[in-house]
Amino acid sequence: VDWTASTETDLAGYLLYRDGQLLNQTNPSDSSIRPYLLDGTTYLDKALPDGRFVYTVVAVDKADNQSRPSDPASVTVDNRAPQAVIVEPANGASVDGVVYVKAQSPDTDIASVRFQFKAAAEAAWTDIGSASTKLPYSVDWDTKALANGNYQLRAVATDLGGRTDAAPPAITVLRKNLRRPEAPSELTTRVD
Repeated sequence: VDWTASTETDLAGYLLYRDGQLLNQTNPSDSSIRPYLLDGTTYLDKALPDGRFVYTVVAVDKADNQSRPSDPASVTVDNRAPQAVIVEPANGASVDGVVYVKAQSPDTDIASVRFQFKAAAEAAWTDIGSASTKLPYSVDWDTKALANGNYQLRAVATDLGGRTDAAPPAITVLRKNLRRPEAPSELTTRVD
């Protein structure tokens, strides 16, 4: 990120914001600005996930007075296919009935996430419902008709550029009957 230097004679430095958050601030509750002032007019923002980012810069003088924010500048990062990982249910969980399945991704350029399952010994994946196109990426998976046993679940992400994760990570869940048995009824007692 580059910007034109401020002409302020007692300039202390610059505050750089990405998506409304102070870029180099490690503790969001820290209200001081001095530790986060940048000296130069260039900043290399490394290791960004794929997505669109909006930057603004503010000049700060030695009395800690701040300029109005610069006009925003945006950049879109699209270096790789997206990846989503299933966070619900947990890997190794036992499931039954209708199960809420949720995936997350650090990428902000996700167009859709398609959820799939397969029996552990099978090769073919089966889609679960239609693709999720907004946060939270999730689907309800009806397991009632499935046989008991181990199943793998995965979330296949596609980004706005059309790239699809070629090797999405999978988790394993155990489908088993988790319903409690019916309570006994018509209890009677007898005295001899």
